[in-house]
Amino acid sequence: IVINFIIIKNANREDNIKYLKSLSSFCKTHKIKKVFQISSISVYSNELKNINEKSPIETNLNRKGEYAAIKIEADNFLEVDNEGKYTVSYIRPGFIYSKDSFNSLTGIGVKIFGRVAVLFGNKSSTLPIIERSRLHTSILKIVKKDSIKKVFLVLENNKFTKHDYLRKHGFKSVSLPKYSTIFVASLLKLIKIITKKQFYQIKGIFKNIEYDASESEVELSYSFSKNSVCVIGVGTFGSYLVNNICEKNENSHVTIFDVGNEKVKNEDEIGYKTNITKASYVGASKGRFFGFGGTSNKWGGQLLMFTKNDFDKTTPFMLDIIKLCEKYRDIVFNRFKIRNSFEETFLTETLFTKKGIWLSYFNRNLFKFFKIKKRSNVSIIKDARVTKILYEDTNIIGIEYIKNNVLRTAVFNHYFLTTGAFETCRILLNSGIVKNESIKFSDHLSQKIFKIKGSTKIGDEDFVFKVSKASLITKRIVGEVDGVSFYANPTFNSEFPFFQNIKRILFKKELSFSILKSIIIDMPNVFKFVYSLVVNKRIFVYNNEWDIYIEIENPISDSNVSLSNTIDNYNEFALNLNFEIGKNADYIYDKCRDLIKTYLIDNNVDFEEYQKTIEVQKSEDTYHPYGMMCDFKNIDDYYNLFNNMLIINTGILPRAGGINTAGAIFPLIEEYINVKFSD
Repeated sequence: IVINFIIIKNANREDNIKYLKSLSSFCKTHKIKKVFQISSISVYSNELKNINEKSPIETNLNRKGEYAAIKIEADNFLEVDNEGKYTVSYIRPGFIYSKDSFNSLTGIGVKIFGRVAVLFGNKSSTLPIIERSRLHTSILKIVKKDSIKKVFLVLENNKFTKHDYLRKHGFKSVSLPKYSTIFVASLLKLIKIITKKQFYQIKGIFKNIEYDASESEVELSYSFSKNSVCVIGVGTFGSYLVNNICEKNENSHVTIFDVGNEKVKNEDEIGYKTNITKASYVGASKGRFFGFGGTSNKWGGQLLMFTKNDFDKTTPFMLDIIKLCEKYRDIVFNRFKIRNSFEETFLTETLFTKKGIWLSYFNRNLFKFFKIKKRSNVSIIKDARVTKILYEDTNIIGIEYIKNNVLRTAVFNHYFLTTGAFETCRILLNSGIVKNESIKFSDHLSQKIFKIKGSTKIGDEDFVFKVSKASLITKRIVGEVDGVSFYANPTFNSEFPFFQNIKRILFKKELSFSILKSIIIDMPNVFKFVYSLVVNKRIFVYNNEWDIYIEIENPISDSNVSLSNTIDNYNEFALNLNFEIGKNADYIYDKCRDLIKTYLIDNNVDFEEYQKTIEVQKSEDTYHPYGMMCDFKNIDDYYNLFNNMLIINTGILPRAGGINTAGAIFPLIEEYINVKFSD
C-alpha cells in the first residue's frame, strides 16, 4: 500500500505531474496493489449545491485556483496512468485543523489588525472541516479494509462556516457583500483587469455547499466528528433535548431525523399503521402526532411533576425519578417562563392537590418554542423515517432510515431515540435489540364521573384554572388505592355552545344559518369568558357547571405491543397493539370514586353522578403510555442501558401516577445532559 500525501508547493503543474510519474513508476516496479491519493474537496465544482462521494470533479481548470487545479490533474493522472497495475482510491478531506493549536487563515480570511479579519466570502460561506487526529484514524481504517471504495469524503457532517472558524479562534469578521463583490468582479473581467479564472475564484469564495460524508462514515463505522449527535424524532422530548444539548455543549453538532416536516400529521396522515387486537384503545391513532413539535403541537395535556407524595411504595428506579423531578422542577418550569410556586396540599389523609401548567397555544409546540430550526449547530433531515438501529452488544454503530423511498445509513457518536413510546417499541423490535416478541405497556383509564353544580371551590380549595402569561395553572386531586394511583381532573366548558360550534366550523367544515345564529346568541357568554380571562385571570365556567374525570393507572394486565405481519405506507412492519383492562380495574375505580364522592359530600358540594360502569375513554390529552422496558435497578442502570444511546419516552416510567407523564421525563433529560454533555 502507498499513501501519497505529497504535493509540491510553489511549483507548477508540470513539476507535480513529474513527481506523480515517478510515484506511479515506483508502484509498478514494486508491484504495489493499492494507492491512496490524499486529494482535496477543492477538486469539486463551486457550482454544485450538494456534494457527496458520487459527485463528479471539476473538468474546467480555468474555474479553479492553482492548488485545486494541481489536485484535479493529479487525480486524473493517477486514474489513467495506473494501467490496471494498482487500484487508486481518493481520500478527500475538508479543511484540516488541530484541536490543540491555531490553524492557518489561508483561503478563509485575512487579518487586518488585532483580532479583526476580512472574511473571504460572507457568513453563510461553508467551510467543511476535519480534525487532524480523526483524519489519521480515518486513513488507518480505510487502508485496513479489504474492499475499497473509489472516493472517501472525510469531513464533519455539519454546517460549519468560515465565519464560525474565525469566531471560534477569537476573530471578529468583516464579511464581503456577495452580490456587490461579484458584480464588481464581473465588470473588472469585462474590461479585462482580471482574468476569467480570477473571476471564478472570486465567485467561488461565496460558495455555500452542503457536504455529505455519510457514505464514508458508514463504510468505516466511524463518525468524523467526535461531537456528532443523532436525535431520532423532534417531537416533545426531541425538541426539549436538542435545546438542552445546544445550551450546554456548543461544540456538539446535532443531526435530527424526523419522519415529518413543518406540517404536523396524525398516524393515518403520516402513513403509519397500528392494528388494535383487543379492547378499545385509540391512543395510537388520536394521541400520536408526527412532524416538527410532534404531539406537543397538539398538546392538550398538563405539565406536572412527581413528588414524594405520589406513591406509598414503588421501585428504586421510580424513587430516583421522583428525586430528579424535585431536583429539576424549578429549572423545567423556568424554561417555560413560569415561576414555580406550586405546593401540594393534603385534603384528607389520602388525597392531595397537585398543580400544573397547561401550556398556551402559542408555547405548546416545543420545536417552535425552543427555536430548534434556528440553531446554528443543528441539521434537520426531514421526511426521513428511521427504521432500524444498528448495534454491537450495547454499542450503537449506526441507523438505517428511508428518505425519498431510498434506504440509507448514517453513523454518529451518540444517539437519542425520541420517537414516542409506540414507534420506539417498533424500532427496537425491528432492530432485534429487544429479544422478546412483544413489549408490555400500560396506560391510564379515564371516565367522566361527576357533574358539579355551583362554585368551583370545594372547601378551602378553588379548582378553577387560573391564567398566567396565556398558559393555564391547573389543579387536580391525586390519590392511591391498593398500590394503584388515580387523579380527579376538573374539566370546564365542555358544553359551551360557542366552542362546540367553532369546532364544527373548523374541524367538520360545517357552516349553516343555525350555527351562526347560535354563535350570535351566545356572544354575551363569550364576552364573559374573555373578560374572566383578561381581567380576572381565571377560566369562565359556563352555566356554573363543570365535570370531574377520574383517571386510574390500568392495574397490572397483559397489554403489549408487537410487530405485525401487515405493512404500512413505508413498506415497514405495522404494529399490533393488544390493550387489556386489568382484572381488578372495576374494584379500583369504585374505591377511587367513593373517595372523591365522600370528599364532595363532606364539603356540601351539589353534584350528580354519570355512569357507574367503567369505560375506557382515550383522547390526545389522556394518552399516557408507561411500563415499557422499565425494569431498571436505578437511574444509572437506565442511563447506561447502551454505551452511546438513550431512549426517551414516557414508556420507561414504571408508574404513571396521578399526572400527565410527559413533564416527568424532562428532569431525566436535564440530568443526563448535565452529566454526559456539559462542556
